Formats: sequence, C-alpha cells, structure tokens
Amino acid sequence: MREGSRRRVQERVRLAQVGGHGTGDRFGPIAEAWRLDGPLSELVALHRADTPEALQRVLVIPGRRTDTMPDQAVAAFRSGHGDDDTGLVESVVLAATNHRWSVIARPLLEALTAGGLLGERHIGRLALYWLQTDTVTISVPGAWLVDFYLQRRGDDLLRLDPAKTYTLSRRPSPQLRRWAAARLADLEGVAMVMRQAEGMASRDAAAVVMGLVDAAEALDEAALAQVLELAMDWPASAVRLAALRRLAASGRKAEALDRASVDRAATVRRWAARHRRAEARTAQPTLFG
Repeated sequence: MREGSRRRVQERVRLAQVGGHGTGDRFGPIAEAWRLDGPLSELVALHRADTPEALQRVLVIPGRRTDTMPDQAVAAFRSGHGDDDTGLVESVVLAATNHRWSVIARPLLEALTAGGLLGERHIGRLALYWLQTDTVTISVPGAWLVDFYLQRRGDDLLRLDPAKTYTLSRRPSPQLRRWAAARLADLEGVAMVMRQAEGMASRDAAAVVMGLVDAAEALDEAALAQVLELAMDWPASAVRLAALRRLAASGRKAEALDRASVDRAATVRRWAARHRRAEARTAQPTLFG
C-alpha cells in the first residue's frame, strides 16, 4: 500500500462513524464520568479545534454549557472543517445532539446551511437519517473518551481501552425531526414523510407535521392542502395553530380565523381573538376619514 493511501485509511479510522458499532461495546455500555472544568474550558476547547478530528473530539466531551444561539457552532465548523467535508455529516450529528446545542438544533442546522457549510448532499443524508432513526449511534475512538467516560461491567466501572472504539447513543430531538421533515417534503414528497411519522411517539410525530407546514412554500397546491387539513386537525394545539397561521398567510384569513375561534385550545382561540380585535380597530373611522 502506498504511503498516501495508508495515511488516508488512518485518517478515516480516527473519525467518528454514524451508525457504527464499537469494537469495545461487547464488554458493556459506557457512562459519563468526568467533565471539563467549567463552561470556559469547554469554549476554549471548541475554539482550538482546527481539524475535523479535533472538532469531533470536542463534540463527544460531556459538559454543562448550553447556547441559545448557533454562532459559536458555526464558527467552530468553519475552523474545524472549512472547505474539508471529511466527516462533516458525523460532525453535524455530534453537534446537533450535543448538550450544548440540542435545544437549538434546528436553528443550528439552518445556520450551517445558510453559511454554506452544508450542501444538498449532506442535507439529504442528514434529513433521511433523523427521520428514520429512533436512536442516534456514533462509534468513536476510545482514545477520545478515556478521560471522560467509564465502562460498566456488571457492578464495576472500568477505564476504556484507547485502542478500541465505543458507541455513543443519543436520541434525535423533535427539532431534528421537524427540520428533516421540512427538507424531505420537497425532496421525497409529502406521502413519504407522512409514512415515516406513523408509529412515532406523539411528540415526534407532531414535530414531523410541523416540518411539513414549514415546507408549505415548496409544496404544490394539492400537497399543501393535504398538509394543512392534516395539521389543522392534529391533537397538538401548536401544530393546529401553525397550520392556521399558514392558511391565513395564503389568503384565506377569514377561514383560518373562523376555525381558530372554535378551536378546543384557548391559545388558538386567543390568536383568533387578537386578529379580530386588530381588524376591528383598523376598520374604525378616524377623525380624518
């Protein structure tokens, strides 16, 4: 094997693998044992990650900091990946399920897309993965984990073998389901997305339907009508309200307000009442006409 080929194989081994299984998994599950010393240390480690491998190593470290904006993540991806998309999908999976950004996973993905860091190929793969999987599994080198994780073997907690690989398991959040549904509605069709929602937990299924509503502008008239009828009758009030807002924005405001006025949820009825009051104020004659 030529030296260049050997180097590329070694680089692939050093990166995370989505859906993979670790060579050390059979001995027992791993558990978080230590963290970095405070949020500042986490931030410093993130900003020092200047290669795909370095970024992924930081993204598997347990921590406590949470961000409300995706700016730090976008900067980290620019530094860690730049024009190199080696392991990019794996890095995004680690980031979007990371403690730091899981609560803003959808804005994070939108920011990475808007910043040109995610291409259509990456988006399609990520969307399919998050719509179809119930558990995110990522195998990573044990050398990345030995300072932060231990392995359960019966009643004992033992150190990891840095020469083996281990699997991290994370749940895809409803935000990821919503983002995926919005992207796939246009790429694969509404019917395919709705089939994936069947059998999901109610919270995840609601997120998928919200994603279909988000994709309204990319749908043809028949598909949009199908989505809105489904969403306006959905058990979750947030889904019904999103659909009614979309119906109103499409030029059918009176119909949307009529339906919202008799909705079973007070939040939806209040939305209709606010718009009715605003319309009444606008219709009142003024001193000058």
